[in-house]
Amino acid sequence: SSRRRHTRLQGDWSSDVCSSDLGKVGAGIALLKLGSQLDPALAGPVLLALGSGSILWSVFAGLAQTDLRGLLAYSAIGHAGFLAIALGCGKDGERAALFYLLVYAASSALTFAGLGSRGTKPIPLASLRQEPLPAGRALAVTAGLLSLAGMPPSPGLWAKIGVLIPAWTSGGPMVAVLATLGGVFGALYYLRPVPDLLASLRRGPQGGPATGATLVFLFAAVALFTALPWLGSRVFE
Repeated sequence: SSRRRHTRLQGDWSSDVCSSDLGKVGAGIALLKLGSQLDPALAGPVLLALGSGSILWSVFAGLAQTDLRGLLAYSAIGHAGFLAIALGCGKDGERAALFYLLVYAASSALTFAGLGSRGTKPIPLASLRQEPLPAGRALAVTAGLLSLAGMPPSPGLWAKIGVLIPAWTSGGPMVAVLATLGGVFGALYYLRPVPDLLASLRRGPQGGPATGATLVFLFAAVALFTALPWLGSRVFE
């Protein structure tokens, strides 16, 4: 009975994760449609300023986090900043914004799906060493975090580069430099739990539902966008 209840809760939680990420994609597409109807001369500088400020705020707030869920929550602010910068670049940034949105949704969903065995409780970073995740889930969370951090050769790297190019040409060097620094220092808080997650691959529990259809699908999506980064924008087109 307890195992059935655990499985049901895990399924409900995975559904909530997928619904949440679909909501993020839908909100991003709606923002793109809205941005295309605004006057670039007026909306562009506002979006660039909001994006730069959001990235800097997420860096300082993320470095102060000791809980993995809190870290991921503040990281979402930084990713929203990159998306705002892309939208602030007008037509030059539209394709970059679409690809960034898709990569973020896939990477975020993979990370949270990997953490599904922990339910909805807070996850102190120290607990990853004391209570390691199953090996399959630890690998999924690691891949998701590395992509969110923009580490090579993950799709998160191509997504950030895709935003930085129009940011330099349309938004100006200052915006591009701030976004680059934010991405570099932001990677520091993503990498904090990675050593303990990698240790879980060696000593984590091997039994139980380490992987599932959702994890396999999301892992394949992230791997596909790593090998074929152009595919994301083509999907949206």
